[in-house]
Amino acid sequence: MANKKAPKDQFFLKQINETAPAEVPSNPTKPDVKFELEHVYGFSGDRNKACLYFGKDNNEIIYPTAALGVLHDLKTNTQKFFGGIEKDKDAEKYLPNHPNHQDDITTLDIAGGELRNIVASGECGKMSSIHVWDSISMTSIAQFSLGPTAKGVAALSISPCQRYVAAVDQSNDHTMHIYNVQRKKMLLSLSAGSDAIFNIQWSKKANDLKFVAVTSRSLQFWNPADASKKLFKNGTFGSKFTQTKFNCAVFDEDGICYSGGANGGIHIWDQKQELGLVLKAHAGDVTALTCSQGTLVSTGKDDMLSVFSCETGEYQFLRRIPLEVYHFASSLDILDGKVLIGHDNGVIQTVNVDGTNKQVVGISHHDGESWGLEVVQDKGTFLTCGDDNQFYEYSVKDRKCVKKGKVWSYDLFDGKAYETPNVKSTASTLSSYPVHQQARCITFCPRFQHVAVSNNFGDVSIFDYNDFSKRLVTLKRAKEWNEAMSYSPSGEFLAVGSHDDSIYLYKISDGGEYKHHATISMIHSSAITALDWTKDSKYLRAVDQ
Repeated sequence: MANKKAPKDQFFLKQINETAPAEVPSNPTKPDVKFELEHVYGFSGDRNKACLYFGKDNNEIIYPTAALGVLHDLKTNTQKFFGGIEKDKDAEKYLPNHPNHQDDITTLDIAGGELRNIVASGECGKMSSIHVWDSISMTSIAQFSLGPTAKGVAALSISPCQRYVAAVDQSNDHTMHIYNVQRKKMLLSLSAGSDAIFNIQWSKKANDLKFVAVTSRSLQFWNPADASKKLFKNGTFGSKFTQTKFNCAVFDEDGICYSGGANGGIHIWDQKQELGLVLKAHAGDVTALTCSQGTLVSTGKDDMLSVFSCETGEYQFLRRIPLEVYHFASSLDILDGKVLIGHDNGVIQTVNVDGTNKQVVGISHHDGESWGLEVVQDKGTFLTCGDDNQFYEYSVKDRKCVKKGKVWSYDLFDGKAYETPNVKSTASTLSSYPVHQQARCITFCPRFQHVAVSNNFGDVSIFDYNDFSKRLVTLKRAKEWNEAMSYSPSGEFLAVGSHDDSIYLYKISDGGEYKHHATISMIHSSAITALDWTKDSKYLRAVDQ
C-alpha cells in the first residue's frame, strides 16, 4: 500500500519540532536600563468630564491620561508628567503614600491664580487617592485618600485660593469630602444624597467659599462656611422655568453660576440659588461650559461653540463657531482669547474666540481600550488600533498623528453589512461600537506595504499602507478573537495567533495575495498572546496564557 501524504499542517509542525532551537534559560537579573517617559498620545475625553485646562498661558495645556497628569507645551509639542516613575513589579499594586497616582485618573481641576500651576486630580481603584500637585515642578504638594469604601473619586474641584479641595466618591452614599490643602486634613465628610455627582466647580469670586455639585436631576449649591450649618441646598426653578437635566456648570469672577441643560439652554443662577435667566445656546444638550474675563462659551451635541459676552450681568450673543470634528465635547476652557476644547472622541482642539485659527492639537483612541501596537521602523512611525473603529499612524519624530483609517465602514466593504461565518467567541469590552468595529491587534508588512488589522471576531482585514481607505481582503478563518499577529521578516507569511488556541499561517504570493498555508493546533492549550519570528523567517515562537 502506498504511503499517504502527510497533511500540510503536520508536515509544518514536524519541521518545527525536529529543528527547534534549544530552550534559552531565563535571566532573573534586572536589566541595566532606565526608561524615561517622553510623550503620551491619548486623552480620555469620553471618561473624564471637565478635565482639560490651559496652564500658565494659552500655549500650555494640562489634562489626564491613564494614571498620568500631562502638561503639554503646544509651541514645542513637548510634554512633562506628574507620574510615570518606575515601580518595582514585585511590590503591592497599591502602596500607601505613593508620590503619584496608582490607577486611572478620573477627574482633574486647576486652581486659578497668576501662575495657574496648582492642580488637583483624583483616581479610581482601591486607594481612591487625591493628589494636589505643582505643574511647574510636577511634584505632589498634598495627598488624601477617600478610603477603601469610596469606589473611586467621581469628581473634584480645587478652590481658586488653592486652600480647599471638594471631592465626591463613587459609593452609594455619594459622600462629599472637603480637605484643607495646607493643613493636609479632612474638614468635612457628608452624604450628598442618592444621585451620583459628576461635576464640581468652586466659585471664582474672591473669598467666596462656595461650590456647585452637578447631578443629572439637580444642582447642589454648597456653602461649607455657612454658620447655620445648612451645608447645601438644591437650586430652584421657580414658576417661570421648566426643569431640565444638567450636564455641566461653571462660575464667573462675580460668583454667578451657569449650568448647561439638556434643553440646549445656559441657565443663570442668582446668589439665592434661584434660576433667573436662560440663554438659548444649542440645538441639543449643552455638554460643557467655561466663563472667564467677561466671555461665556458653551458647546453641545450640535458640534458648535456659542460665545456670549457677560459683563456685569448683561449678556449678549456674539457668534456661533462650527467645530468640524462632529463629536461633542465635555471639556472647555478659555484664556486670553483662545478656547480649548476636549472632545469625547479623544480630539483636543483650539480656536480663537473670534472663530479664527482652528487647530487640532491631539488625536487619540477614545472608546473602549487601545489594543494594537506596531513599530514601522523604516518610516519612523508606529501604528495603533483600538475598540473605537480606528487605527492610527503616529510620527515618533514629530510626535503627532500623520494618518488614520477605519476598521470598518460601508464603503470599505462595498456597501454591504458586515458578515462573519458561524458564531464566534469575542472578548469583553467597554466599547459602545459593534464587535466588528473593535480592533484587537495590528501588524505591518514592509515587503508588500500591507497593514493587517484584526477585529474582535478574529477576522483580519488587510489594508494598503499607502491608502488606509483601501481594503484588499478580509481573512475569516479564526474561530475566536486574535490578540497577536506578525508578518515574517521575508514578507512571505502572516501568522495570526487566536484565542481559539490556534495559530493560522497565511502564505503571501509575489502578487500580494493571501492563501491559507497551515493551522497550528493541538500544541497550545490556551489563547495565543504573543508571536515572534526568527530573522531568517524559518521559526515561529508563540506564547500562550
